[in-house]
Amino acid sequence: LRLVPDVKLSALAQEVIAAWRQRSADLRFDLRVQSGELGANLDPEKLRLAIDHLVRNAVEALRAEDRPGTITVEISR
Repeated sequence: LRLVPDVKLSALAQEVIAAWRQRSADLRFDLRVQSGELGANLDPEKLRLAIDHLVRNAVEALRAEDRPGTITVEISR
C-alpha cells in the first residue's frame, strides 16, 4: 500500500475511461463529477485497478447481452 496525499479521483477515472474507449469503440463511456474535484489520501494504483474492474464488469455485462450501451462512472460526495 502506497498512500499518496490529495489524489484527484476524477483524473484517475478519466485515465481508466480513456483506455476503455480505445479498447471498446462499440460502447459509450461517460464520466460525471459532482461537487467539483475530489481529492483523497489513498493508493492511486489500487483505486485505478478498482475502477478498471468495475468498468470491465460493466463492459462484460453489456457484451454478454450483445447490446450497445453507455457505461457511466460518477464521482460524488
